[in-house]
Amino acid sequence: MKKHIITYGLILSFLYLPLISFSQDNPSYFEGKINYTFEFIDKQDELKSGMVKFIVGDQMLVTIKGNKYKNEGNGKFDYTQYYLGGDSLLTTYRGNKAVLWSLVTENEDSVLSYEITEEAEEVNGIMCKLLTAKTNKGEIKYYFNEEYRANPEYFERHHDSFSSFLIGKTGCLALKEVFDMEDVYSMRVFTEITPGEVAEEEIQKPQGSRKKAD
Repeated sequence: MKKHIITYGLILSFLYLPLISFSQDNPSYFEGKINYTFEFIDKQDELKSGMVKFIVGDQMLVTIKGNKYKNEGNGKFDYTQYYLGGDSLLTTYRGNKAVLWSLVTENEDSVLSYEITEEAEEVNGIMCKLLTAKTNKGEIKYYFNEEYRANPEYFERHHDSFSSFLIGKTGCLALKEVFDMEDVYSMRVFTEITPGEVAEEEIQKPQGSRKKAD
């Protein structure tokens, strides 16, 4: 069970990370909280979708401040991820005293081509542009609106989850995102965006011994 939680925690990282690291020094960059619905399908059927929902949930709350973020799922394991502006993603969940870490500077996949479509789709009342990217392992669809901007400078080394590429090409956070890969399918769609100042203490380094995620 723990191995499955770690594995799917890492998969979820590519869903969360393109949202993070918005500059608080420039008021045109987003700071605040975003709620999302989440869907995940394991195409290899190693873990049933119902089990994924049980572990990590089907909703996410993302708290963003400067070059930091915190992601909280509504699953039964109190699953939380932290990015503190460095080269690692930290993960905690109930039942494991260790803080799991994984590098965000690595990505085994790569982008082959991409295109941007203007006024592609309305997502919960907001008209979005669409970046479609073909990779070695599948396709990414990244829906965005320039009212919700992100600072690409924070993502220059952030290759995991394609954050450096997606933020670099759009300068925006995702309002909807679909990863359709060889082994997994995932989709997240925003339901509520609450801009506003986030207190420093809301995103703190989790306490506990560090352990590299498998």
